Amino acid sequence: MNLTVILALAVFLTLMLLLVVMLLFVKTSVTPSEKVSIRVNSGYRTVEVEQGDTLSATLVQEQIFLPSACGGKGNCGQCRCRIVEGGGDILPTERGFFTPRQIADKWRLACQVKVSGDMSVLVPEAVLSAKMLTCEVVYNKSVSKYFKEICIKIPDGEYFNYHCGEYILVYAPVGTVNFADIEIDKQYKWDWKEENLYSLQMVCREETSRAYTVFSYPGEQVVEGANTLKLLVKIALPPKGWSHPGICSSYLFSLRPGDKVRIAGPYGEVLLPENAPADQEFVYVGGGAGISLMRTHIFTLLKSLGSTRKITFYYGARSYAEAIYADDFAALARKYPNFTFRLVLDVPDMAAIMNGVDFAQGYVHQALHDEYLAAHEAPASCLYFLCGPQAMVRATKEMLHSAGVPEESVLCDDIEEVE
Repeated sequence: MNLTVILALAVFLTLMLLLVVMLLFVKTSVTPSEKVSIRVNSGYRTVEVEQGDTLSATLVQEQIFLPSACGGKGNCGQCRCRIVEGGGDILPTERGFFTPRQIADKWRLACQVKVSGDMSVLVPEAVLSAKMLTCEVVYNKSVSKYFKEICIKIPDGEYFNYHCGEYILVYAPVGTVNFADIEIDKQYKWDWKEENLYSLQMVCREETSRAYTVFSYPGEQVVEGANTLKLLVKIALPPKGWSHPGICSSYLFSLRPGDKVRIAGPYGEVLLPENAPADQEFVYVGGGAGISLMRTHIFTLLKSLGSTRKITFYYGARSYAEAIYADDFAALARKYPNFTFRLVLDVPDMAAIMNGVDFAQGYVHQALHDEYLAAHEAPASCLYFLCGPQAMVRATKEMLHSAGVPEESVLCDDIEEVE
């Protein structure tokens, strides 16, 4: 190496070092050094914190875990809180998540708010009991070519109490998942080869979290003497040719018994109502990954609570092969006279016909209307729970609105395709 190259390299490294020093100096000068106080829930807790980070990240450091399914990018709208003092004005990136009334009541997205002074914050009460845990995978089994049922063990000595319909956040660490290394049950391996799924790769460049509804119900919380949670995960596949598979779903698909997984929660949105009239009918409409919510609600009502209220479930799927747990729901309908189950498939399905499965053909929202609600004495008196792909939920909501069902009688959770 000649002298010119050595001198050029030395000058370059010196300039880079000076630039780093300047950036650190500017950051130190711009970022206030003195601590500020954040008052949580009118004095429930007051914490002294450093300035400069987002409110959501700051609260995490204080063991207060607001939900977030987008890693702080402001896309999911889950880290909602009220900032009654401080916080500045609401940002354009936040406005789309709130009504004018909520904006007037000072609702904000914690991931979009910088801590730059004293603040008074109101968070949902459930958030205060949420915790972050490192759990262990008990099993991870395929239940269809695109779905896996995952059972995770809560650490010994930890109390993790969740209610029917609540969800947890799963954190995928930085790393790479090669689909060739994912274990798939034998009966689905040919499908993965045919669709060239083993060639895919997921790269996670920063820790990412996604929300998953707890799939299990209270009667099956204990597995082999351990306190557990079950999750139903759909692999999020990319549109052909231009994207990558979902980060968290790929990560969860890759886990094996004994692996560790970090979670936070529980959090609740579409919970079983505690004060619903005993004679009010519950109508469920769901499909895809939304079956998690359907299953935990319906199994809890029938098997854990022994409910005698009328319960109706319309299950939409593309095919019988993708209608996971449909046989379990059909068995429940045979056992409990107050439960009605109806499978709706997009097109005629030879596998369903050969197995003697009764099903309607078409879209699930249309089948619900034509077969059931059109002749129902009082569809507006029912309480509706919707969970599934966004298009399914949107079409069902529009149909119910046209049928005269009030908005407050429709509880819904639409599932994003990419997880």
